[in-house]
Amino acid sequence: MPRAASRIIGHLPAVVLMLSLVSSSLAHAQQPPTVEPRLTRMLADDSLNIEQVSVSPDGRWIVFSLWETADRINLWIRAASGGTPTRLTSGPFVDARPIWMPSGDRIVFISNRVARGESRMNGMTLAINPQTGRATDPPRQLTLDAVTWAGVRPSPDGRWIAYAELSEATTRIKVVPAMGGNPRVVADVTQPMRDRFLSWSSDGLALYVAFREAGAEAYVVTRVPASGGPPRKLFRTTARLTAIGPRGNALTFEASAGRRPIMAVLDSAGRVLARVPLRLGMVWAHFTSDGRGLILRESRTTTAIRVVPVAGGPVRDIT
Repeated sequence: MPRAASRIIGHLPAVVLMLSLVSSSLAHAQQPPTVEPRLTRMLADDSLNIEQVSVSPDGRWIVFSLWETADRINLWIRAASGGTPTRLTSGPFVDARPIWMPSGDRIVFISNRVARGESRMNGMTLAINPQTGRATDPPRQLTLDAVTWAGVRPSPDGRWIAYAELSEATTRIKVVPAMGGNPRVVADVTQPMRDRFLSWSSDGLALYVAFREAGAEAYVVTRVPASGGPPRKLFRTTARLTAIGPRGNALTFEASAGRRPIMAVLDSAGRVLARVPLRLGMVWAHFTSDGRGLILRESRTTTAIRVVPVAGGPVRDIT
């Protein structure tokens, strides 16, 4: 029977470096290469159910959302060098999808605090002392609009926050000044965004928006000018999309019972640059804020092996 679940976060900065070499020779490759990842363990615990993870721009701090109960997901922080995690938020709320601002002195995230525990999520911000890793103020509301689970995304220069407004019929992509102000509509997506993804381009001039088509098992990746304008379709894929990066590149995930899952790295045209076999139990991956690395979560469940005396007596666990 399942005994304990371990959530292990792995950081793959080397994979992006290798894939940059692959993409330059893509025209000469008959088949995309298979790249064995080199993993660096960032965080491991047998009792923590860790969700989204973000590393501070200076690499000093790791902030993550921790699933505590069915209606409580709070934010925690830990030094990247190790140590005991410290709670950043508390209460019967869902605080999720944390991302560091480029300044390194605050994070943005989504939360149902404004809705007092209901399902509506708003963009929030939390100031953090970069020297101590402690919150310096209570969480502050960032968006008046309800937002989707695509989260809130800071621009590379930290001046703007992008988000997808939650709607029953269509989805509006908006940006709001990071220091507060009125939001501005960047684009309208003509259908509800299901399994949606949002990312700024590396130069901050555009947004990459990906969503699952209504009534279809396919994902569409688009590019939207940050100044506003209609989305431009980059590609469509029937693979399971798990993340989109700041270069319009994407990750897809293939898993089958008893086999190692395969992560494919796609370029902005939807071509597979490389396939990365993962360990069993790795359940998702996303790009780091700068797009230079990937963060993976590994879920491990151990099985209890027990010895029962033939002549009777107490059961003894040996694992």
